[in-house]
Amino acid sequence: MQTSRTANSLRNMAFGLGSQALSILIGFVTRWVFIVLLGKEYLGVSGLFSNILSLLSLANLGFSSAIIYSLYKPLADKDMVSVKGYMDIYRKIYAVVGVVIFLVGCALMPFLPHLISGEVSIRENLYLIYFLFLLESSVSYFFSYKQALLTASQQNSVISAQHMIWMLIRNLAEIIVLYITHAYIPVLIAIVICQILENAWIARVADRYFPVLKDDTVKGSINSAQKASLWDNVKALLLYKISGTVISSTDNILIAKFKGLVSVGLYSNYAYIVDVIRTVLSYVFNSLTASVGNYHATESREANEKLFYNLFFASFWFYGFCAVCLGILINPFISLWLGKDYLLDTFTVIIIIINFYTAGVQYPSTTYREVAGLFAVGRYRPLIAAILNLLISIVLANHLGIAGIILGTIISRICVYFWYDPYIIHKTMFECNLRHYFFTYFKYFSATAIAGVLCYLLCQLLPLDSAFLHFAFSMTICASIPNILFFLLFRKCPEFQILKSYTLKLLRTRKL
Repeated sequence: MQTSRTANSLRNMAFGLGSQALSILIGFVTRWVFIVLLGKEYLGVSGLFSNILSLLSLANLGFSSAIIYSLYKPLADKDMVSVKGYMDIYRKIYAVVGVVIFLVGCALMPFLPHLISGEVSIRENLYLIYFLFLLESSVSYFFSYKQALLTASQQNSVISAQHMIWMLIRNLAEIIVLYITHAYIPVLIAIVICQILENAWIARVADRYFPVLKDDTVKGSINSAQKASLWDNVKALLLYKISGTVISSTDNILIAKFKGLVSVGLYSNYAYIVDVIRTVLSYVFNSLTASVGNYHATESREANEKLFYNLFFASFWFYGFCAVCLGILINPFISLWLGKDYLLDTFTVIIIIINFYTAGVQYPSTTYREVAGLFAVGRYRPLIAAILNLLISIVLANHLGIAGIILGTIISRICVYFWYDPYIIHKTMFECNLRHYFFTYFKYFSATAIAGVLCYLLCQLLPLDSAFLHFAFSMTICASIPNILFFLLFRKCPEFQILKSYTLKLLRTRKL
């Protein structure tokens, strides 16, 4: 069982990282072409509408997480009747969700001009652009539900491989259409078509892996206890869904309202780079989630506590290292990539990086809460976080601009998620207090901060006039100093030995 869990996790991780590397390369090229040919305003409107439609995705009520959790046991028991029963419910719900999102999205169209401050040149095409974004988002719900089955069965590598192919097709289509037309509307049409085709194709792949989905002789059904558990989880997850969506999907809306579309465009470049890194790391950690769920169900309390702190150490090392690199290198990189006109001030960059780090090291707590099914515990807490985030962001936006809006997200996370998720996990699962957790968190945060200061000071001492050479040497410093420091500080810790062993297994798997 342990070998199977490890093999699945390593395979999912390897495929995810490989596909993401290709996506990153072509994504940066596509974004550069987009900015050169269309400018900051269209980049801003893309970020704004993406956030609006993310808010509309609240209509799925957290159903995806609840279904994935519910599928773990029937998949392990090879109970295909229950699997098909859950998927039949999921299909019907997502069909309704797609329709609801489209109708509500259409109803919001008259309010679009009020979300944009100042005069912008795109107002004449505003409604058509938004409609195409809305169409892409709503139609995808009629196909995407089958991905949950691949995720629950630890087949993320399948999704990653398909996504890599379609990401390549989509970005090439964007570049070709942009080059030919120099217009945004044809690009959006190409994006919509590619997104729909990708979701439909992955649904077809899921049918091949699970023929029971298309087998009319097998009638899917779940019993009353399974239905009651599913709906209890959905109701509990609704508040988590509201909170997560409000926290992650209102930044561009607030920036557009308080600072204008050009500011959204500037911030979206930083958000894009941070999201690229976050996505790469998510492939590393999300590939473990199904295995952690299996581990939680089969291993002792002591073993799960040990795994939790191993994951905590891994998340600190990866997110801490990336936070240092981003903090030092992101402005020089954007300057080389797009030019100095696209830079944000240093304080705003620091706030963006702190937001990235604090969200990342929350991974072990979030994962254990989800795999343990602790959806109903503290169910109103996410709603408090969402309200705090909005209020603080609006207040600080007038004084600190973009930095204030992001700072609202950090403060709300610290006030609500930072302490409560670890608390409930340690209390209900590990049966111990949080003293060790907070000491460990402070130790890891201090190590990251020290690494960042050291890298900054060393990069400032580089006697180089060439911006490219300065960036190259700074990148070398950032790649080495944090890892050397972390190694010296934690090389004798048992968590480091586990991470070292797991990394060696991954490298051997990639060589094979």
